[in-house]
Amino acid sequence: YTTAMKYDNLNLQMRLQAQDSAAIAQTLNYLGNDYSDLGKYDEAYYYFTQSYRVARAINDQMKMSIAIYNIGLVLNELGQYELALNHFNFSRELSEKIGDLDGEVYLMDAIGELYLKKKDYKKSEEYLLSALKALRERNLTIIEPRVIKKLARLKFELKDYQQSLAYYDSASVIHKKANNEFG
Repeated sequence: YTTAMKYDNLNLQMRLQAQDSAAIAQTLNYLGNDYSDLGKYDEAYYYFTQSYRVARAINDQMKMSIAIYNIGLVLNELGQYELALNHFNFSRELSEKIGDLDGEVYLMDAIGELYLKKKDYKKSEEYLLSALKALRERNLTIIEPRVIKKLARLKFELKDYQQSLAYYDSASVIHKKANNEFG
Protein backbone atom coordinates (compact mmCIF):
# COMPACT_ATOMS: atom_id res chain seq x y z
CA TYR A 1 0.00 0.00 0.00
CA THR A 2 2.79 2.41 0.78
CA THR A 3 4.33 1.79 -2.65
CA ALA A 4 0.98 2.46 -4.31
CA MET A 5 0.65 5.66 -2.29
CA LYS A 6 4.16 6.76 -3.28
CA TYR A 7 3.41 6.33 -6.98
CA ASP A 8 -0.04 7.88 -6.69
CA ASN A 9 1.55 10.95 -5.05
CA LEU A 10 4.11 11.15 -7.86
CA ASN A 11 1.30 10.79 -10.37
CA LEU A 12 -0.62 13.60 -8.66
CA GLN A 13 2.38 15.91 -8.91
CA MET A 14 2.70 15.20 -12.64
CA ARG A 15 -1.04 15.77 -13.17
CA LEU A 16 -0.91 19.03 -11.23
CA GLN A 17 1.99 20.24 -13.36
CA ALA A 18 0.11 19.29 -16.52
CA GLN A 19 -3.04 20.98 -15.15
CA ASP A 20 -5.09 17.96 -16.23
CA SER A 21 -8.18 18.30 -14.04
CA ALA A 22 -9.75 14.99 -15.06
CA ALA A 23 -6.55 13.09 -14.22
CA ILE A 24 -6.16 15.08 -10.99
CA ALA A 25 -9.66 14.04 -9.88
CA GLN A 26 -8.88 10.42 -10.73
CA THR A 27 -5.53 10.45 -8.93
CA LEU A 28 -7.06 12.06 -5.82
CA ASN A 29 -9.53 9.19 -5.86
CA TYR A 30 -6.66 6.67 -6.09
CA LEU A 31 -5.05 8.29 -3.05
CA GLY A 32 -8.35 8.07 -1.20
CA ASN A 33 -8.46 4.36 -1.99
CA ASP A 34 -4.88 3.96 -0.73
CA TYR A 35 -5.75 5.54 2.61
CA SER A 36 -9.03 3.64 2.85
CA ASP A 37 -7.18 0.35 2.29
CA LEU A 38 -4.92 1.30 5.19
CA GLY A 39 -7.92 2.07 7.42
CA LYS A 40 -7.03 5.77 7.53
CA TYR A 41 -10.54 7.02 6.92
CA ASP A 42 -10.00 10.69 7.75
CA GLU A 43 -7.34 10.92 5.04
CA ALA A 44 -9.42 8.84 2.64
CA TYR A 45 -12.40 11.14 3.21
CA TYR A 46 -10.21 14.17 2.50
CA TYR A 47 -8.93 12.81 -0.83
CA PHE A 48 -12.36 11.61 -1.95
CA THR A 49 -13.91 15.00 -1.21
CA GLN A 50 -11.08 16.73 -3.08
CA SER A 51 -11.64 14.37 -6.01
CA TYR A 52 -15.33 15.27 -5.97
CA ARG A 53 -14.60 19.00 -5.91
CA VAL A 54 -12.26 18.80 -8.89
CA ALA A 55 -14.68 16.56 -10.82
CA ARG A 56 -17.57 18.92 -10.05
CA ALA A 57 -15.53 21.90 -11.26
CA ILE A 58 -15.12 20.25 -14.68
CA ASN A 59 -18.61 18.68 -14.58
CA ASP A 60 -17.27 15.12 -14.93
CA GLN A 61 -20.31 13.29 -13.60
CA MET A 62 -18.69 9.85 -13.74
CA LYS A 63 -15.80 10.95 -11.52
CA MET A 64 -18.26 12.82 -9.28
CA SER A 65 -20.33 9.65 -8.91
CA ILE A 66 -17.28 7.56 -8.06
CA ALA A 67 -16.02 10.07 -5.49
CA ILE A 68 -19.43 10.31 -3.80
CA TYR A 69 -19.71 6.51 -3.78
CA ASN A 70 -16.28 6.25 -2.15
CA ILE A 71 -17.22 8.85 0.46
CA GLY A 72 -20.25 6.68 1.19
CA LEU A 73 -17.98 3.67 1.68
CA VAL A 74 -15.89 5.60 4.20
CA LEU A 75 -18.98 6.76 6.08
CA ASN A 76 -20.26 3.17 6.11
CA GLU A 77 -16.96 2.00 7.62
CA LEU A 78 -17.33 4.69 10.29
CA GLY A 79 -20.85 3.51 11.16
CA GLN A 80 -22.55 6.63 9.81
CA TYR A 81 -25.10 4.57 7.94
CA GLU A 82 -27.76 7.18 7.12
CA LEU A 83 -25.17 9.62 5.82
CA ALA A 84 -23.54 6.80 3.83
CA LEU A 85 -26.92 5.85 2.36
CA ASN A 86 -27.49 9.49 1.34
CA HIS A 87 -24.16 9.45 -0.50
CA PHE A 88 -24.96 6.14 -2.19
CA ASN A 89 -28.31 7.52 -3.35
CA PHE A 90 -26.69 10.69 -4.70
CA SER A 91 -24.10 8.56 -6.50
CA ARG A 92 -26.96 6.52 -7.97
CA GLU A 93 -28.64 9.71 -9.27
CA LEU A 94 -25.42 10.77 -10.98
CA SER A 95 -24.88 7.29 -12.44
CA GLU A 96 -28.42 7.16 -13.79
CA LYS A 97 -27.96 10.56 -15.48
CA ILE A 98 -25.01 9.28 -17.48
CA GLY A 99 -26.25 5.73 -18.03
CA ASP A 100 -23.60 4.09 -15.84
CA LEU A 101 -25.13 0.63 -15.45
CA ASP A 102 -22.00 -0.86 -13.87
CA GLY A 103 -22.17 1.72 -11.09
CA GLU A 104 -25.56 0.35 -10.06
CA VAL A 105 -24.02 -3.05 -9.32
CA TYR A 106 -21.40 -1.51 -7.03
CA LEU A 107 -24.07 0.55 -5.30
CA MET A 108 -26.32 -2.48 -4.66
CA ASP A 109 -23.32 -4.30 -3.19
CA ALA A 110 -22.44 -1.36 -0.93
CA ILE A 111 -26.03 -0.83 0.21
CA GLY A 112 -26.37 -4.55 0.88
CA GLU A 113 -23.30 -4.37 3.10
CA LEU A 114 -24.67 -1.29 4.86
CA TYR A 115 -27.88 -3.11 5.75
CA LEU A 116 -25.87 -6.14 6.83
CA LYS A 117 -23.97 -3.94 9.29
CA LYS A 118 -27.27 -2.48 10.51
CA LYS A 119 -28.53 -6.06 10.99
CA ASP A 120 -31.42 -5.45 8.60
CA TYR A 121 -30.91 -8.85 7.05
CA LYS A 122 -33.98 -8.81 4.81
CA LYS A 123 -32.93 -5.61 3.03
CA SER A 124 -29.31 -6.74 2.95
CA GLU A 125 -30.22 -9.98 1.21
CA GLU A 126 -32.48 -8.15 -1.24
CA TYR A 127 -29.68 -5.78 -2.31
CA LEU A 128 -26.95 -8.42 -2.38
CA LEU A 129 -29.01 -10.85 -4.46
CA SER A 130 -29.91 -8.02 -6.83
CA ALA A 131 -26.22 -7.13 -7.08
CA LEU A 132 -25.33 -10.76 -7.80
CA LYS A 133 -27.97 -11.03 -10.52
CA ALA A 134 -26.99 -7.71 -12.11
CA LEU A 135 -23.24 -8.39 -12.04
CA ARG A 136 -23.80 -11.68 -13.81
CA GLU A 137 -25.99 -9.98 -16.42
CA ARG A 138 -23.38 -7.25 -16.89
CA ASN A 139 -20.46 -9.73 -16.75
CA LEU A 140 -18.78 -7.86 -13.88
CA THR A 141 -17.22 -10.99 -12.47
CA ILE A 142 -14.47 -9.00 -10.73
CA ILE A 143 -16.79 -8.17 -7.82
CA GLU A 144 -18.69 -11.47 -7.77
CA PRO A 145 -16.63 -13.07 -4.97
CA ARG A 146 -17.04 -9.94 -2.84
CA VAL A 147 -20.83 -10.04 -3.14
CA ILE A 148 -20.90 -13.79 -2.52
CA LYS A 149 -18.78 -13.41 0.63
CA LYS A 150 -21.22 -10.82 1.96
CA LEU A 151 -24.07 -13.23 1.30
CA ALA A 152 -22.10 -15.89 3.18
CA ARG A 153 -21.66 -13.51 6.12
CA LEU A 154 -25.38 -12.71 6.01
CA LYS A 155 -26.32 -16.40 6.12
CA PHE A 156 -23.83 -16.91 8.96
CA GLU A 157 -25.51 -14.12 10.94
CA LEU A 158 -28.85 -15.84 10.33
CA LYS A 159 -27.29 -19.08 11.62
CA ASP A 160 -27.88 -20.76 8.26
CA TYR A 161 -24.42 -22.30 8.39
CA GLN A 162 -24.92 -24.73 5.52
CA GLN A 163 -25.91 -21.95 3.11
CA SER A 164 -23.13 -19.74 4.49
CA LEU A 165 -20.56 -22.44 3.80
CA ALA A 166 -21.96 -22.97 0.30
CA TYR A 167 -21.51 -19.26 -0.47
CA TYR A 168 -17.97 -19.26 0.94
CA ASP A 169 -17.16 -22.34 -1.15
CA SER A 170 -18.48 -20.58 -4.26
CA ALA A 171 -16.28 -17.55 -3.58
CA SER A 172 -13.30 -19.83 -3.05
CA VAL A 173 -13.88 -21.60 -6.37
CA ILE A 174 -13.99 -18.25 -8.19
CA HIS A 175 -10.74 -17.14 -6.54
CA LYS A 176 -9.03 -20.42 -7.43
CA LYS A 177 -10.13 -20.16 -11.06
CA ALA A 178 -8.66 -16.65 -11.22
CA ASN A 179 -5.46 -17.71 -9.39
CA ASN A 180 -6.26 -15.10 -6.76
CA GLU A 181 -4.22 -16.24 -3.78
CA PHE A 182 -5.18 -13.16 -1.76
CA GLY A 183 -8.88 -13.95 -2.23
